[in-house]
Amino acid sequence: LGDRVRPDQEPSWLYWLDQAELAAMTGRCLVALDRPVRALPLLAQPGLRRPRRGQPRTRAVYAGWYARALLGVGEVEQACAVGADAAVEAVRAGSVRAAEQTRELSVRLAARPQTRPIRELSELITQLTSYLPGSSTRPGVN
Repeated sequence: LGDRVRPDQEPSWLYWLDQAELAAMTGRCLVALDRPVRALPLLAQPGLRRPRRGQPRTRAVYAGWYARALLGVGEVEQACAVGADAAVEAVRAGSVRAAEQTRELSVRLAARPQTRPIRELSELITQLTSYLPGSSTRPGVN
């Protein structure tokens, strides 16, 4: 499908659906289906991991999926580094979807042996949780 997309022939509302977005969607589906090996090359594309400046939500969501795929293949230290970036970007973004990725990553970390990188990322997420959308303990919110 992706190789058949012709921007000059597509409706204007389809502006966001390009090769990188199709790869990201496919990678996210593969992570959800517990097929992280196949997801990694799709989610590791530079355009997904480092989108344009001013897009913390995009960075947070894609980095969250990428971190989950890395955890799935046992790359714990790299997953924790990517997950830390995702968690910070989720706070910057103020996005519910980005916050959900951070919370899901936290759940997956809790199920793993508590190595130093996992403990550090878990602590970071705990510290950031109150700043994530959907948290009932957000500062200034009753």
